[in-house]
Formats: sequence, C-alpha cells, structure tokens
Amino acid sequence: MELIYTIARMKYFKIASVFIFSILFTTIYSCNNEPLDSDLQENSEQSSGCVSVTSALQIASANFSASTNDNYTQVCNEYKIALQNKIDSCGDSSGNLESTITSLGDCSTNNTCTVTSNSASFAESDYNSDNTDTDLCNAFKSALQNKITACGDASGEIQSEIDGLGDCM
Repeated sequence: MELIYTIARMKYFKIASVFIFSILFTTIYSCNNEPLDSDLQENSEQSSGCVSVTSALQIASANFSASTNDNYTQVCNEYKIALQNKIDSCGDSSGNLESTITSLGDCSTNNTCTVTSNSASFAESDYNSDNTDTDLCNAFKSALQNKITACGDASGEIQSEIDGLGDCM
C-alpha cells in the first residue's frame, strides 16, 4: 500500500513540476517583440493579441503537463497549435518555441522526457547569456529539476549541476 502511495506522489510531483516550469517558461518568454512606448499606440491590437495567445498557451501547457497516455495525442496537438499561435502573434526571436514544436513531433508518442530536456537546454542557453539574472538562474534550476523528474538522473550529473548553481542570488 505504501508503494502505491509513493508512486502516486511521484506522479503528482512530476505533473506539478512540469506545470510549474511551463508557466514559468511562458511568463519569462511572453511577448518578446512587444512595442516600445513610442510605438505602443500603433501596435495596441498586436499587443492585446499577444497577451491573449500567451494566456491560451499557459492553459495548453498546463493541459499538456497533466496529459495521460489516453489523451496525450489530442492534448499535444492542442499544445502545438497554441505554440504556433504564440509565434504568429508575438514572435519567437530565440527560436525556443519553434524548437519545442519540433521536439513534440507528430504527437503520436508521449515524449515528456524529450520536451523537458529541450526546455532545460533553452533555459541553460538563456541563463548563460546573462548568468547574473536571478530569474534566469531559478528558471534554469527549475528546468533541471523537471528534467530529473521526467527523465531520471542515475549518474547524479543533473543534480550536481543544480547544486553548482547555488542560491541564484
């Protein structure tokens, strides 16, 4: 009975971790091409569209994180559509959203480990571009923890990388 409880807790932690990272990821990367103040009035329709698709992406990301083998294909395809809508409305200067779409493939196979690994790589790249940014450091640590949850870390390499980041201050 205790084993079943432990497995259930691990599954809940995995889903919760992916969900939290997804929200953090979309928050950090939301609307990278927002207009400057002087262009704000001209581009207000584009900006409101970006906010709308960002919100839809957060919902799709949460649904994807909570997907099961039974509904994975449908939820994955909805997630891909939300990612593409975000690219169309807000841009994707880093290429991270497009890479996520590519890593999802045709959505026929549950590849949470692959998607989580790609997210960790994106977070690492962003952190390396400014390793003094506390938010980027915490996002990278969270992405690494999600990777451990989804893929495991038998060698302890990922945990060592987390430990090496320290307190991100």
